Amino acid sequence: MIGERYTYPDVTVVADEAQLEDAANDILLNPTIIFEVLSSAAEGYDRGESSRIIAPLVRYKNTLW
Repeated sequence: MIGERYTYPDVTVVADEAQLEDAANDILLNPTIIFEVLSSAAEGYDRGESSRIIAPLVRYKNTLW
């Protein structure tokens, strides 16, 4: 989508039935837990930009760093 930013965590767990944004099945709307595996090369992005993109998701419950 124009103007939309997406990020894909390393692992995502869904406790209920997955709710997907569209027919492409690549945008999950109801993650229960999001796992990010940090490396020295990507830690800044994961804790910064990626977390700012994920934070507005009101449905997610936990992020494990």
